[in-house]
Amino acid sequence: MNEFPHGAHHEPHILRFPHSAPTAPPEPRTTAPEPEAVNRTVLVFSPRPGARQLLADDVRKRGMQVCETDSPDAMLFHLSRQEFCCCIIDDADSVSRIQEVNAAIRAHSRASQVLCIVSEDSRWGRETVPSFDCDVIERPYSASRFGAALLNALRRGELVRENEKLRRQLLNRNLMDLVGSTPAMQSLRESIRIAADDDRTVLVRGEPGSGTTLVAEGLHRCSRRAGRPFLRIDCSLHSVETLEHQLFGDETADGFPGYLKMGDGGSILLDNVDTVALPFQKRLAQLLEQRAAAVLNGTTDGPNIRFIAATHGDLNRLAMEGRFRDDLLQHL
Repeated sequence: MNEFPHGAHHEPHILRFPHSAPTAPPEPRTTAPEPEAVNRTVLVFSPRPGARQLLADDVRKRGMQVCETDSPDAMLFHLSRQEFCCCIIDDADSVSRIQEVNAAIRAHSRASQVLCIVSEDSRWGRETVPSFDCDVIERPYSASRFGAALLNALRRGELVRENEKLRRQLLNRNLMDLVGSTPAMQSLRESIRIAADDDRTVLVRGEPGSGTTLVAEGLHRCSRRAGRPFLRIDCSLHSVETLEHQLFGDETADGFPGYLKMGDGGSILLDNVDTVALPFQKRLAQLLEQRAAAVLNGTTDGPNIRFIAATHGDLNRLAMEGRFRDDLLQHL
């Protein structure tokens, strides 16, 4: 659990809104950001030591740094601690392994480009691997072919990072919608920027009328999911049956798909989450637990949704009174 410096006890990503928001706009920043260094570090994954060493040596000859790994677990360890301009996957005999590794890379970084090495006689490689959104090189390949693929990956990664930088500059201006120049408001804006980079569930607490929905929208717009849908469910307005239908949809072929499918890749705001009836809280806790496990393990299991919950109430007090499930509170 992460703790923001707004309270003395540990809570999972809770953003507290000041009781009143001054209307004076914050002073604009005038300090120009320092230029970012070009990322030239490549992650090489292969369970075969000889092939991994040859690939690593070839990358180093081209002036790039290399991080070698031989297992998905070790790869996840490195991905969680460092950004790579390119990830090379050499596991030509296992389509499921390539799919697993590629999904883990995508879950950790949008900027890292993926390059798969497959055998020339591997038909599934030519037909299947491109569907994983990655480049493919067949063995045997020439040094020029490998070098060109590596250079293209570097250029694409830089474009993604530059777009991300421009997006953040724009979204920083959007955060000025949260007017106020007091230390509390400045701290809130900084907390939004920090939490936006994390894909875990966020709980936003604030007094009625303080703008918790605006904070939730800011979290979405400042995140990597900004280009995907932002959907809001007001839990106080719906029965258990309606919430179930709105979130999970209808199983029939022509039925309502539900917000989990409609919001794929985006964010869902569970507004007034303190009003959810106990029968539906268990289902919601299971859904958030599944999502939390996927984020932690870097897998694609479960819905690709970032959940944001908002409340004006004291969920800890409700939990002690037996009106709010402890497991749901933990996963918010």
